Amino acid sequence: MTPQKKIIIYLHGFRSNENGSKVGHIKNFFPECEVFGLKYEPHKPVDAAKAIKDIVEKIGAKNIKGFVGTSLGGFWARWAAVKHDLITVAINPSLAPYKTLKTGIYSKFDNDPSNEVNIEVTQEDLKAYPKYSVSIEEVNTSVLHIFALDDEILDSNVSLKLVGNRYPCAIFKTGGHRFENFERLEKSIKHRFYSTQK
Repeated sequence: MTPQKKIIIYLHGFRSNENGSKVGHIKNFFPECEVFGLKYEPHKPVDAAKAIKDIVEKIGAKNIKGFVGTSLGGFWARWAAVKHDLITVAINPSLAPYKTLKTGIYSKFDNDPSNEVNIEVTQEDLKAYPKYSVSIEEVNTSVLHIFALDDEILDSNVSLKLVGNRYPCAIFKTGGHRFENFERLEKSIKHRFYSTQK
């Protein structure tokens, strides 16, 4: 009988979706695993937390290898790591979205003319984030933080100070917020998943 494949869940960032190119890259990094992007709304804290909780309960934590999250998805990946004790990689994570995210109506990055759905961030959303924010003391060494120093959306210097030097970080000079040439992260991501036993 073939053992069930472990699952890696990708958590996309603000204005993105679960079908982005990063899922394909992670699949290439881990051909022995099942990889999929979670369909959720990272800008709606209550709904996002429920979606993550529900998928973990449905799959079973023992069947999940871990999470990879980018930007606002990195915020949720850190929360999932603490909540469910799972290995996590947070890439250019939004560590304090209640400070850096602004209210308003936004289009998605992949603005498909046939799917003109805008997303709205309300004051109530921003007020809800602190409930799901995790302190650096709560984030154990199973979480790898990856930062691009030329992040044009989130100040990497501020992020690095918030993370401190107590936890694993991989720092890249370039990549920007959306981390172009994502394949460069393969070594760092694979090391985190293979070197941490759960």
